[in-house]
Amino acid sequence: MKTKLKVKLAIVLSASILINIFLIWEVFRLRNENNKIYKAETGNSQSLEDFWNTNQPVAEQPE
Repeated sequence: MKTKLKVKLAIVLSASILINIFLIWEVFRLRNENNKIYKAETGNSQSLEDFWNTNQPVAEQPE
């Protein structure tokens, strides 16, 4: 392989590794955040039907 090609390949592979490390870090960070939210809300659990009914949009009354 030529030297220029080796340098380009090394740069691309290094960038790819850095991007993958960042993405893995983001996945772990978001998973931890999600687990914190889940643990905080498990104390006041409600049935799926109650959740569905409370989160339905309000229908507008025809005039």
